[in-house]
Amino acid sequence: MDSDITCFLMQIYPRAAHAPDRAAAYQQILLFYRGVRRNFPPDKNIWAKFYNTDKGAYLHRKLREYLATRQNQLCCYCQDKIYHHINSNIEHILPIKHYPYFAFSFDNLALSCATCNALKSADDWFKLASVKQSYRRNKFDCFHPRYHSYHEHIEMIRIGTNKVDVRVFIGKTKEGKIICKNLLGKVSNFFLKEKTCPEISKAITSLENYISNNPDAASLALEQITKVLYSKI
Repeated sequence: MDSDITCFLMQIYPRAAHAPDRAAAYQQILLFYRGVRRNFPPDKNIWAKFYNTDKGAYLHRKLREYLATRQNQLCCYCQDKIYHHINSNIEHILPIKHYPYFAFSFDNLALSCATCNALKSADDWFKLASVKQSYRRNKFDCFHPRYHSYHEHIEMIRIGTNKVDVRVFIGKTKEGKIICKNLLGKVSNFFLKEKTCPEISKAITSLENYISNNPDAASLALEQITKVLYSKI
């Protein structure tokens, strides 16, 4: 299992007195990690099930804080500032729907803003031709927020006024162009149109807050509702 997970657990359980809790948390993560690796087909609801375990909610919250600090409080995709857990989600870069066996691979986890998370949903831009069991041995042809430097692959131009927020994302490389075409272009349109549809924006925010506070309830139906609301904006 990834050594990064061990480092993460050392940060939230740093003292010798915390060793039993740290060991229990490690065993719990290891149990789920092995579960998605050994069972075929893997359980696509495994992340929600993990959240509902004894330490799941606590580890989920601490992981969100850990990733936020690691990313300087910025969304891994649009670089928007993340001020609070309500406007952010733990992002599976390779979606669980298509790659459930990487659900607990630490390099597959990042923090995204609620907008990028909803617009991305379960879209798979990587389409790995040959999936390697070791996450890091895979070839990623799309921008990967854990492996690629944002500013080397994407240029963001932002102009804001009291009435409008214009963001333009330009792909500087093949990998950057793929994510700009499939996600960041949609993000640009959303921020541009959001202020003209305050009621829909309010509804989206309420739904995002519910999903954020109830990760186990983030079913396909809720994701579809969110996508429909975004499409109407």
